Amino acid sequence: MDTTTKKILEIVTETQDAVSEIRKETPDMRREIGANTRAIVELTEQLRGVMGYAKEIDHLMTRVAELERRVGVSK
Repeated sequence: MDTTTKKILEIVTETQDAVSEIRKETPDMRREIGANTRAIVELTEQLRGVMGYAKEIDHLMTRVAELERRVGVSK
C-alpha cells in the first residue's frame, strides 16, 4: 500500500471516529436543548404575566393622576 492510500485511510478512520463521538454526545445535547426550550417557554409565560401587571399599573396610575388633578392635590 502506498503512502497516499495510507494517509487517506488514516483520514477516513479519524473522521469516522469523530463522527462516532458526535453521535454519542447528540442525545445529551438534545436533552439539554429540550430543557432549555422548556425553560424559555416558562420564562416567556411569566414575562407575559408581568407585562399584564405593568399595563394594569399604568392604567391605575393614569386614573390616580386624574383624581389627584380633580381634587387639587396635583397640578
